[in-house]
Amino acid sequence: MNYQIDYRDILQTIQVPTMILHREDDQWCPIFHARYLAANIPKAELRVIPGDDHIVWYGDQDRLIAEIEQFVSGETSSSSYTRALRTVMFLDIVGSTNHLAAMGDDRWKSILEQLDFNVDRRIASFDGIRIKHTGDGYLISFSGPTRAIECAKMISEDVQRLGLQCQIGVHTGECELRGEDLSGLAVHIAARIMSEAEPQTIMCSQTVKDLVVGSGLEFVALGSRELKGVPGEWVMYEVK
Repeated sequence: MNYQIDYRDILQTIQVPTMILHREDDQWCPIFHARYLAANIPKAELRVIPGDDHIVWYGDQDRLIAEIEQFVSGETSSSSYTRALRTVMFLDIVGSTNHLAAMGDDRWKSILEQLDFNVDRRIASFDGIRIKHTGDGYLISFSGPTRAIECAKMISEDVQRLGLQCQIGVHTGECELRGEDLSGLAVHIAARIMSEAEPQTIMCSQTVKDLVVGSGLEFVALGSRELKGVPGEWVMYEVK
């Protein structure tokens, strides 16, 4: 239906203040569409921001929100967040829908409660912080990569003992700390790394591998990969 809509004839009738916000390398909608809108809506303002995601909740959401806030209010609020180096770990249960269908609600709920207990226990042992649930998984942060990987290995074993499999991604980078939440490119990179991981494997970036030199941890090189929405190619490693 979106492809069939043609609103070109009414653009000149728009009289409210209008901003056209477009990511410069949008993979779904070329930028000339945004330029056309800005040229044909009276006094419209075009703002182009970096990125290639079309869906608004992907990519650099903070930049997008800041542009909207500045346009609507005339100023950008001084958000209560700071930037700090964190090791970010994403964990997701593989095939959770199939497990739910096979076990039923009550049994699956019991399994998830046990998983929550195990995860929280392991995180506490390595001074990590459980940021939030992500569907049937977790976003966890640590002060350093060695603790993150050691914790990931133990959680992975706990998951296997429950008859499940998980995929884990780990990355270290500068994050934006917003209260108890994390955001920023490093978080997105960790999520993309997790999505590349095979069942019951821990994958990490070269940043993590380089930072744990001397720790005794072992890695297997997996080559370079492109991560959706993240510039460049990233060298991936599997933790052994």
